[in-house]
Amino acid sequence: MEAIIGIAGTNGPTTTDSIDMLRALAIPCIRYHLLHVVSPYLVAGYPNDIVSGNDFMAWQADTDVEKAKDYLPKIKQHIEDTGVDPTYISTDVTLGNPRYELVSLSDSRDATLVCVDANIAKPIERFVLGSTAATVTAGAKASVLVSRKRTRTGDLRVVIGVDHSNYCNAALHKFAGWMPRGITHIDLVTVFNPDDARGIDVGVDSFDTIGAIRERLHDHLAQTERFMKQLTPDIHLHVMQGRPATILLEAAKRFDADLLVVCAKGYGMLERISLGSTSTEVIDNPTVSVLVLRNV
Repeated sequence: MEAIIGIAGTNGPTTTDSIDMLRALAIPCIRYHLLHVVSPYLVAGYPNDIVSGNDFMAWQADTDVEKAKDYLPKIKQHIEDTGVDPTYISTDVTLGNPRYELVSLSDSRDATLVCVDANIAKPIERFVLGSTAATVTAGAKASVLVSRKRTRTGDLRVVIGVDHSNYCNAALHKFAGWMPRGITHIDLVTVFNPDDARGIDVGVDSFDTIGAIRERLHDHLAQTERFMKQLTPDIHLHVMQGRPATILLEAAKRFDADLLVVCAKGYGMLERISLGSTSTEVIDNPTVSVLVLRNV
């Protein structure tokens, strides 16, 4: 599989949160493509009486390109030092809008995964990349990993939101097929809103509609558990009530998760009791890394 990794900085540590998360996931045979995008369009606040806007943009872009060309090989070397074949790592520096260049490159290379860091230190980079995670998640055909710095090292604890749609099931099968070897604990979580559930035909004759829904969802979680056990035998099932984005983020905190996994969209069984637009709501939360899966 190929991962496109957006590199926002051109100084500092020779690694990124995305690379650290990929290493923790321990997915075999990843091809890394490191991309740094230089945007020559940001000149606000600079002294125009010293240089003209056009001259400054050209100078700034050239400077950033040179910094990136010096910085990316250091990250490449860091990845090589972890045992990755150098032929599995490539680098690229381009001009444009970072969020759109990431999407365009991932689509053109038919990448499996696009990776971006959630936290960006430099003010100009924050201005350019501020909503990169949201834009890339909405626009890319690939799955998207939005990484934040982990508070611990070692094997991963993961919360996976499951809506039991055909799309979600297929995406989770693809994720299991990546064979991430670094996951030691999984909490499978289905969330439904009782207010939305009333009046829905769940195929069970019962006066206790909510109870029937919980029971049916738990049965479906057990089916998901069967094929996810190829990743780890330590899996726990949870059916929870409330607003999906809120509950999943609370579950990630409660279960001390390093990574929250959701599917990009879901339709099918109990379609109104689904994650819906949950993926777009959880990616900008500052507390946990998020992997948004697509069935590609």
